[in-house]
Amino acid sequence: MPSTDNFSLIPDFFYDVLLRLIPGTLLLSLYFFDALKQSLNIQTITIALMIAYVLGYTMNILSGTLWNWLLFKHRRWINFILQGRTHYDYPDIWKITIHELPGMDRILVTKSIGEHLLYKSLTLIPLVCLFYKPGILITLSPLSYWGGLATLFVLFTFCMLSTYRWLCGSMDRYKAYPPSRAEK
Repeated sequence: MPSTDNFSLIPDFFYDVLLRLIPGTLLLSLYFFDALKQSLNIQTITIALMIAYVLGYTMNILSGTLWNWLLFKHRRWINFILQGRTHYDYPDIWKITIHELPGMDRILVTKSIGEHLLYKSLTLIPLVCLFYKPGILITLSPLSYWGGLATLFVLFTFCMLSTYRWLCGSMDRYKAYPPSRAEK
């Protein structure tokens, strides 16, 4: 069986790409698509990726604050969403993932954490578009614009909550049936 240590960089790379670059790139391209298209060269791409990373990081912090306030301050919502699963805070999930899970399970859970936080960050894009309409979407009718924003917000929220349920269910299964030391 191949060692999973050789692949330890892969989930960390995916985590950064999923969590920070994708939301930042989407937001940046919504508002500056024409400017980026006009001067497409290696310097522009490099600067755009750095700005996208910072935007994605900021979106992650803001969305975490927003959703923690909305869901985790009001336990009845999170209990309804989890439907009998144990609620795990992020420090608990990270502690279990990093210190207790075997290599391949750690890769899957790390990827799922990245997906969950990606959807959490993406829920901010429709909210930002509510207050400042991107130039690329100006030609849409008001009904298409508002309907599209509502659909995106609901879709991203559903995906975020589904991946969180899966993570909490995985942590419950791991706690109930921990792998033996030989499997680690």
